[in-house]
Amino acid sequence: MQWDEKQNPTMALDTLIGSKIRFTGKGGYDSENERANRMLVVGESYTLESIDVGGWRSEVHLKEIPGARFNSVMFQNQV
Repeated sequence: MQWDEKQNPTMALDTLIGSKIRFTGKGGYDSENERANRMLVVGESYTLESIDVGGWRSEVHLKEIPGARFNSVMFQNQV
């Protein structure tokens, strides 16, 4: 199955701190995705604590999972 960005958009990199973002369980490198799927629940919403925007990838920090970082492509903005 091919990733459809229109049907499965990733979170905006300018999402406000404190916003709720939903874990999709998709995207990122396989190792990142496996780790995230062990720690998070697909479809659940989490609180954005901070985001580190990089040139090739960006990482989010979640209030509910202190000290862990996750690739931003695995999340969607909650509408």
